[in-house]
Amino acid sequence: GMPADHRYTMIRDGRWKLITSLEDARVADALYDLETDPGERRNVAVRNPDVVTQLRQRLEALATESVEAAPMADEDEAILTARLEELGYL
Repeated sequence: GMPADHRYTMIRDGRWKLITSLEDARVADALYDLETDPGERRNVAVRNPDVVTQLRQRLEALATESVEAAPMADEDEAILTARLEELGYL
């Protein structure tokens, strides 16, 4: 099966939130429009390829600088999300 230690990275920019993997091309990008879909139920990556490309490029640049963009294991993502909510970012 798939490796358990899949590394995901998340970036939030205004209305858009992208969850992707910079390490594994087989992972489908998940893009959410938080303005119309605050519950993150509809993945709109396929309909907004330009947004995905733009956010991925920014993530890759951040990852290169290793600033702010830390790869996340699945279990860490829930923790990070909760932390960001506490801090008022989400």
